[in-house]
Amino acid sequence: MNSLICLNKASIDLLNKHGLLRNLISAEILENSIKEVSLSDIQKERAFTRFCKSNNLSTKESLDKFLEKNSLTIDTLNQTLQISYKKALYSIDKFSGRAESRFLERKEELDSVIYSLIRVREKYKAREIWVQINEKESEFSDMASKFSEGPEKMKQGIIGPAPLIQANPKVCETLRSLEPGELAQPIFLNGFYLIIRLEKYFPATLDEETKKAMAIELFEKWLKEETELMLNEILSSTKTPIT
Repeated sequence: MNSLICLNKASIDLLNKHGLLRNLISAEILENSIKEVSLSDIQKERAFTRFCKSNNLSTKESLDKFLEKNSLTIDTLNQTLQISYKKALYSIDKFSGRAESRFLERKEELDSVIYSLIRVREKYKAREIWVQINEKESEFSDMASKFSEGPEKMKQGIIGPAPLIQANPKVCETLRSLEPGELAQPIFLNGFYLIIRLEKYFPATLDEETKKAMAIELFEKWLKEETELMLNEILSSTKTPIT
């Protein structure tokens, strides 16, 4: 890549030593990939508006504070947002044809759930709580608010909606074994006995947003592979050890 030709061995060694060379190469490949992608004024405004909304920057004062806190100018922020927007458009254009196969590979990771959780340290207390809920002597939400020793206590034991893959593997396995409304036997994990009930299961579907996300994932995978190839080429040519 022409932009990297100017780097001599000393520069390459220095960048590589501090772990910056890989990021530089990745940024250059990204910039080169999306250089032909153009945004309309409406798209630029849309990117900025969405960012402000998602970060609760509804006033000029809140935006100014955000920029100051993150050492940004409005121009650099807009440039970053526009690069992200262009990357999404490029990803959809180049990789959407493989989005469905990517989705099928990752579907189980993309499924979401809502579940109820109570965690207590004492085995016999966990068993007693489980029996009361299972026998319908007590409501799960009441028992969670009263006895749970985790942050879910503040939400009556409710977790989610959240991607299933975000749960601990043992919790994930338990949830996969349940039908909605079904209560699992207490399981032991990280010093706690967990009482789990699956509330709702949301199978992932390949809608437009998911298709876009899969295309971006494929682009990110390609970008990483291309970066590693170029990094190896540069370091091999200068006989610099890979870090």
